[in-house]
Amino acid sequence: MIISKQKNIRLRGKALRELCERVWERDKYRCIICGKYIGYGYKPHHVFQAANKSDEEEKMVTLCNECHYECHHGFNVKGYKQKCLDYLNKIYGNDKGEN
Repeated sequence: MIISKQKNIRLRGKALRELCERVWERDKYRCIICGKYIGYGYKPHHVFQAANKSDEEEKMVTLCNECHYECHHGFNVKGYKQKCLDYLNKIYGNDKGEN
């Protein structure tokens, strides 16, 4: 069996702005963790980081500044990541968003 490595998508300019707008609209301009309203201009959070980071709607969520910080530097990073994964799995199914 041959397993091919999935190439990560990196968008710029207009394509990235349009992706961010789709993520914000999907999440109703609210942080998916605390529900705080997020205005236009916040960059969505990539649920997967480092080698798995990819600009895809199925791998990004809207977070407020506080929850975004907690996802990267808080005491419960795993818990926040799991909340993001659960949210994406609810929308796209269990096979989406998993690497």
